[in-house]
Amino acid sequence: MSQLDSAMFFSSLLKGLEALGYTLEQVMSKHEGDARASGLREKKRSKPFALGQHDFRRDQMFWLFLRHGNQDIGGAAARVDTLKHREFPVFLQETYERVYGGEYQDEGYKIPEFLETIEGNVAYLGEFFVQKKHRGNRNLLRLYTHALFLLTMQTLRADWIYAFIPKAHDFYGLGRVYGFVHFEDAGFVWKDVPEGRERETFCAISKAQLAERATFYSKHPEAFPVLESDHFERMD
Repeated sequence: MSQLDSAMFFSSLLKGLEALGYTLEQVMSKHEGDARASGLREKKRSKPFALGQHDFRRDQMFWLFLRHGNQDIGGAAARVDTLKHREFPVFLQETYERVYGGEYQDEGYKIPEFLETIEGNVAYLGEFFVQKKHRGNRNLLRLYTHALFLLTMQTLRADWIYAFIPKAHDFYGLGRVYGFVHFEDAGFVWKDVPEGRERETFCAISKAQLAERATFYSKHPEAFPVLESDHFERMD
């Protein structure tokens, strides 16, 4: 990714957020980030980000908070894993079996071929939340998630970014608003959905794809906004 294009794109994202009255704050301390996220909403961390279940290094994860009027009104977390000898689908299955303590993947599950192309430093995004009264603007979400993408690629040296979004959100096209490129309904198929999860769509974007986007939007910022819609109230 061209550092100049990346810097120009990131600057345009910050200016777009500021024009709407919002700012960002990246937090590298896992404990500070966890505490602030807990203050943002009363909910236990999802197991892939639970500090009691993982010993994250400082360079392995961060939090990004969306702020309005000097208050946190949204947050998200990113963590990275390096895949050298394990294929990504196997990594996903082993991770969820370890984290949730059982075999949750449907026995009839057929691995999408696309998942087998993901390798290197693979970053997972989760804990995404925006307070209800701030959810009515798709372009706010789009600015926020693209800034999250860029910071994840730069901070965690990620080759790929992936996330799971509820199928209800995917139905309203939020995955594309967020800026993901790849979508797989069968990215991971739960046999019995564990507590804290639901039926989800797998979404991903590569470093190369984000670089192309940064180059394009740094030259054509007018093409970045999307049409608004108010059909996406539920986000937690």
